[in-house]
Amino acid sequence: MIKTIIALTTSLLLASASNAFAFSFAGPHSDWTPLPVERLKQLPPAVERTLRAAQKACGDEQLLVRTGYVRYLPGAHGGTFVSLHLDQVHCNNRAALCRGDSCLHHVYIASGPVEVREVWRGYAREIDLDQAAGATALTVHCGDACQATLHWDGRQFGH
Repeated sequence: MIKTIIALTTSLLLASASNAFAFSFAGPHSDWTPLPVERLKQLPPAVERTLRAAQKACGDEQLLVRTGYVRYLPGAHGGTFVSLHLDQVHCNNRAALCRGDSCLHHVYIASGPVEVREVWRGYAREIDLDQAAGATALTVHCGDACQATLHWDGRQFGH
């Protein structure tokens, strides 16, 4: 009886794991996964244009991404912030997107499906968007002892 339960549980876990991967647009962190054209077209137009330009600059035939290449954060006062992490986009010509250990990142604000504008761009090791005390903050990690936090004033990120 216990062997049957263990076998059934293992089968269910394997089935759900394979289904989860099948619907995932990007694989585990270390794996590059093709970005389907259908998914690319679902992204905000400005993000799609930036990804296509990166693909061209990199000389890659196909867009390959890792989990976390694009992230969303609802704005405290409306709109949605979209961050694009080009360090999570495969590039045959790494210098097209990165300088040393810092890569290009973009932040957009979307107030509708087509109404999207870029509000920040820069080279960083990583960026984080966060909501604190009803305000949106962008933390830029630029090195081991280097980080800056910028605050959204309703139009742009500033100190």
